[in-house]
Amino acid sequence: MYEQIASKKRRAVIYIAVFFAVWVGVGALLGWLVAASSSARNSTNGSVLVSVAIAALLAVAGIVFTLTSGACPDAGRWRVT
Repeated sequence: MYEQIASKKRRAVIYIAVFFAVWVGVGALLGWLVAASSSARNSTNGSVLVSVAIAALLAVAGIVFTLTSGACPDAGRWRVT
């Protein structure tokens, strides 16, 4: 049973890492598209880095929200009946 719990924890960490990588990849792609469509060709790296940073912040916010939005152990205590 403890092996299953450890396996699920490892899998959860892998899913979080993949989620983060996908968000950063989408941010890089959007930054590259914005840089390619703009007239200033010198700001390609800057646009990509800014969009990667924004995507990384959004990914971290999503991960924190997911990890903290679980059921509260004292939820039944505050229920009004």
